[in-house]
Amino acid sequence: MTALIDTAARLIALADIRTEEGRCATAILPSWAGRGDHMAEPQASVLRLFENGREIGPAHSLHSDIRGSGGGRYSHWEGMLFFSSSDGTPPASNGRFYQVLTTPPSPSAALQSMILSTSTMAELTDVQQHTILSSAASLIAPGFILPDHGRQLEKDAEFHAAFRRFFPDHSNTMDRKYAVWQMAQLVDRLHGDMAEVGCYTGATSWFMADRIVRSGMPRSLHLFDSFAGLSQPGEKDGDYWQEGVLSAGEDLVRRNLAEFPFVHLHAGWVPDRFPDVDDRRFVLVHIDVDLYQPTKDSTAFFYERLVPGGLMICDDYGFRSCPGATAAFDEVLADKPEPIVNLSTGGAFIIKRPS
Repeated sequence: MTALIDTAARLIALADIRTEEGRCATAILPSWAGRGDHMAEPQASVLRLFENGREIGPAHSLHSDIRGSGGGRYSHWEGMLFFSSSDGTPPASNGRFYQVLTTPPSPSAALQSMILSTSTMAELTDVQQHTILSSAASLIAPGFILPDHGRQLEKDAEFHAAFRRFFPDHSNTMDRKYAVWQMAQLVDRLHGDMAEVGCYTGATSWFMADRIVRSGMPRSLHLFDSFAGLSQPGEKDGDYWQEGVLSAGEDLVRRNLAEFPFVHLHAGWVPDRFPDVDDRRFVLVHIDVDLYQPTKDSTAFFYERLVPGGLMICDDYGFRSCPGATAAFDEVLADKPEPIVNLSTGGAFIIKRPS
């Protein structure tokens, strides 16, 4: 057996095998096993399958053949293994052990792919481009999974035009901005205002304001920010943030949102200016202050003023860089009936239930 194994190859036992259809079973493979076969490269996988230590196959089989004929046929497709036993018995329950042997892509091969010229990249399909990016990402950060290609976000020209007003180049917050912009439609018919705590340059605020215009509902958008960056992190905040970072001037935010007369800025440290809206009710509150204490103060204040059906979004929830914000959101909502729903983009939200 050892003579068959390349020194760079890895042999792993399959776990959580599940019956799919007919003679076919499935198993999820670790990210380092690579993407495998896909539409652009239907025979890209070098994975080999073993049943009780004996190699079976053939590889790259059609899924319909695996389901109908079995006989050890298998397919490593888009990170998943579709396979059959050698004799047609269900792999999930026949008592045999299954292993796969594969060699992770070498850094040199991935780097060569990334050295493609811009013109060459432009000639590739979106699937081919995504394959190159996925391979590079898995080498740099094993376990990282690049979002799938072809999402609506990628081709929403209207959103991109607005987003580039704030971020002409790259920004890793695009997914979260898009999520807020889309989720805001859920409160179109509710009565009340919107608020954002921690508006930085006003990018997310712009998308919230845009939804107010589209809804046609008369409401205000209240923005709370120190306009002096973050306050001093506390003991629950870890060591990622520093006092004063993420500072944007009040004048800049006013210019960025000048087209929306219903936007009101409340400059000051959380929660000093919250009494300004003590008598207001809210349909959407976006909290983005990164640290424990301001997140706790914001969540507690606005939860009581959120209308039934209203949304509260914590932008920083779940990030390793924001343990304090996550803890604060959890603490305030621990005795509340609303579940905290994590977003795949990062962050989390609740929908206020009737009291």
